[in-house]
Amino acid sequence: AGFRLAMKESIKFIRDQMVVKTDKLGRDIAFQIAKTTLSSKIFGRESDFFANLAVDAMAMVKDVHPESGKAIYPIKSVGILKQHGGSARDSQLISGYVLQGGR
Repeated sequence: AGFRLAMKESIKFIRDQMVVKTDKLGRDIAFQIAKTTLSSKIFGRESDFFANLAVDAMAMVKDVHPESGKAIYPIKSVGILKQHGGSARDSQLISGYVLQGGR
């Protein structure tokens, strides 16, 4: 029983004292988080470029819940289309809808 009480109190402390809301972090911190995440993936040298794309994409889809006032980031609103033949630096962020066509 003592272990469970200590666990509940530690979770409460973390939630109350150590959690920082995402909308208060700022763009620089979000960029550093994205860069760290992407640098360990396939991107490597291009992590700065793709971190900027990721942070900008999340800023574009950010919404605020009308009742609670909490920031909402609907990840499914961001789509990634792959196109063969270009380099990674050819990637771009497009606001709106993209229809992929072919020949």
